[in-house]
Amino acid sequence: MKITNKLTLFSIVITAIGIVLCCIILLITTAGNHINGAVNSGIAELKMLSNSFYAEMDVAVSDDNMSETAKNSLALYVFRKYTSVSVSGAHYILSNGEAVMYNDCPIDPRPSLPDLKKSFEEGYDNPASPDASYLWPSAIAKFDGRRYLTVGHYSGTLGNSLSYEHEIYLVRDITDVYDGIVRLGGWFVLIAAGTILICGLTIAVLVRCTMRPLGALEKNATALADGQYDNRIQIRGKDEIAELGNSFNKMADAISLHINSLEGTAEQRKLLLAALTHELKTPMTAVIGYSETLMKVSLSPGQMRDAVAYINRECRRIERLSQKMMRLITLQDGEPPAIERQPVSKLYDAVRETLTAAAQKADIMLTFAEEEKVFFPMDLDMIASVLINLFDNACKAGAGHISIKADSAGILVQDDGKGIPKAEIKKVTQPFYMVDQSYSQSVGGSGLGLALCELILEKHEARLMIESCEGAGTAVRIIFHK
Repeated sequence: MKITNKLTLFSIVITAIGIVLCCIILLITTAGNHINGAVNSGIAELKMLSNSFYAEMDVAVSDDNMSETAKNSLALYVFRKYTSVSVSGAHYILSNGEAVMYNDCPIDPRPSLPDLKKSFEEGYDNPASPDASYLWPSAIAKFDGRRYLTVGHYSGTLGNSLSYEHEIYLVRDITDVYDGIVRLGGWFVLIAAGTILICGLTIAVLVRCTMRPLGALEKNATALADGQYDNRIQIRGKDEIAELGNSFNKMADAISLHINSLEGTAEQRKLLLAALTHELKTPMTAVIGYSETLMKVSLSPGQMRDAVAYINRECRRIERLSQKMMRLITLQDGEPPAIERQPVSKLYDAVRETLTAAAQKADIMLTFAEEEKVFFPMDLDMIASVLINLFDNACKAGAGHISIKADSAGILVQDDGKGIPKAEIKKVTQPFYMVDQSYSQSVGGSGLGLALCELILEKHEARLMIESCEGAGTAVRIIFHK
């Protein structure tokens, strides 16, 4: 069962139980008040009758020599005088303790209220409450399908001798009171049923409106699981469900950011792996050239040592470069390159022989120049890779002269090649982007050289500034962060 249905059912059940209990308590309280009201009214009426009857009998029966027959006749006369008219419709019974002297009621109340004299004596002897309820005992009896209230009282003189004694009863039909309670119960049932129905409908609507964001949360969670990371929940209000929706949106943002980061990292690693292959091209060409020379040309021992030393040096540089390129792949995890302030002369020493050999093979004039004591924060192998890439691009542009010059402003690589169209200067650093072949003599390039240069310089907090003019060459300056 869905949580919405559970909450609705649970709330309706609890509400129904509360309403029914309230109605039952109200009905019991109201019924008790009605019955107590009828009883108190009967007792009050019997008190008036008893007091009047007792007062007149106390005056009339003053002769101790009066016979019992006379006393009974007098009591019956006085009793009839006071009970001849009953506004409340009550019936009255008079008994002398042995026999019923007067009864205009269809029932005999004496079995319902036995021992009136004993109750009277106990109440009379209790100084704390001489007018306690047990002096006026009452009972409700059912006869012939109707309910009758019976109230009794013992009336007599207590002392050394008993002058007279009588039991007076009042019987009133209170069936209408019980019928009213039954009708009231029926109304309570209707009111309870209507209230439960209205509350149930209200609860159902409120629960569904309140839980509606959870449905949206479920749909968005399903969409998120299916790879749709752009869906978000509209936040309304400031309750717990709104906070849950806000937390879900934050989670979706974090997942989306993480997925984008993973995709970017994967693309970056793909780029760097392709760039590694690209970077191995120039030194591998030189190594292959020297190895073929060793295999095919007879060299002096000194030349052989120089060739082997060059091959060894280039292989070591390739090894360092590959390691550093793999480090670039993992730079997304926060591992920075080993940047130290290095003299430009040391950078020149790292690339001079490789670039000179490549320039001689391509019949290009290469010059190095620097101001004295120029230092930059750099990783030599990585910046060497940048210079090799810039040299390689100048060769592809058909340059006849390439100059590398360092000054306090940075390192400038300038050529006299075909140049780059102005509209494409901003695009050349994009991965896999290549200038139209009419501006380049190279075929089969990957378009990763300058993208790799920009990535390496980004890790150095440096940047490339490219200036070019078609037919007049290109100047690329490496600007380091001071």
